[in-house]
Amino acid sequence: MDTFDLQQQAENSISLSSQLKSLRGILGARSTLPSPPSDKARIPAGPMPSLQLPNLETLQDLTDVFFKEMNTLLPVLNQNEAIPRITRTLNALGYNGQTGMVSSSVEHAVFLGMIFWILAIADTEAPDVRDESARLGWNWFQQGQQLSKYFGPMKVGDSDRVGYYTLGATYLLRLELLSHASAYIMQAWNAATVTGMNDQRSWPTASHSATLARQKMWWALYYLDTHVARRRGRPYLIRDSEVAVAEFVPQLSMVSKYNTPEHNPVHEYPLSIGESSSREMEFNQTSLNFARIWKQIWDTLFSARLGRYAHAQDVEILDARIIFLERITPSALKWRDQNVLSLGESEIFVRRRLLCQLVRPPFPRCLQLLSPQPSLY
Repeated sequence: MDTFDLQQQAENSISLSSQLKSLRGILGARSTLPSPPSDKARIPAGPMPSLQLPNLETLQDLTDVFFKEMNTLLPVLNQNEAIPRITRTLNALGYNGQTGMVSSSVEHAVFLGMIFWILAIADTEAPDVRDESARLGWNWFQQGQQLSKYFGPMKVGDSDRVGYYTLGATYLLRLELLSHASAYIMQAWNAATVTGMNDQRSWPTASHSATLARQKMWWALYYLDTHVARRRGRPYLIRDSEVAVAEFVPQLSMVSKYNTPEHNPVHEYPLSIGESSSREMEFNQTSLNFARIWKQIWDTLFSARLGRYAHAQDVEILDARIIFLERITPSALKWRDQNVLSLGESEIFVRRRLLCQLVRPPFPRCLQLLSPQPSLY
């Protein structure tokens, strides 16, 4: 339309120009939603642009929010290694703590993109009151996505690319952009297979801390794939037959030790706990177990080949697996009603209180529900 200047005659014609105009209206302007970055694109010529980070105080606050509120539930990054690396990277790029301006370079493009997406994810948890029409963290996300044009080829043993796409999917999940989150998960899975992250036997020799961080990142991607697929009602992507990575607590694993032809399956070689607490390891293993049980539910009840023809015995086996998962889940991770009853609170009151805690800020209706009024029951 713009090239051949057909806009004027399109108003009075049903010719090709009119059809082009109609098609243009259907497609619309360039979508504001994110498209998954491509690793095959060539690095643009010329200097990389300067980027805008928050000032040092805000940067520290958002980073702290990310590692305390978000990374605990989905441990994509190891805080003890990520924080010093963020400091080194920003210093190398000439970060200005007052203005927030920072240069960019091809060498640090991937990790700098991860920093932007850490800020974007943390921004969704920040308690600031903002315009509801604006997506929280969108500015940080767009700048992190812009850096994908400067990524070089992936290398075996490099985990940054996997972390980049996994963090991007986490942010999109926070915004309920599930189809776009799935596209980023596919990119993360592709990066994981190219760099060998899905096979622990190909990992480079490293310290315990670095190996544990790689392990956590892999299983975070695994869980995220299942979680987004469940939310969308779509098939999951990562198949267990393509995974050979040690689990956190093999004694609590849902994987049968007799399903593998190997004499010593990889999940029988646990990584030592080291810096992580046993409670953290149990939480990570339980999250992995729930992801795995959902995959079994999908394969049994919803898959294209077997979902419509599930036999009663298959459902009974699935029920037994769910009961087994409930039995092996550590008691510290279970909801304990006896503690609630000891406080003299009814179950319905506790559930209402929990609902109000999940809704921020506390609306007057929640405050009304929390007040002890017998008429509410």
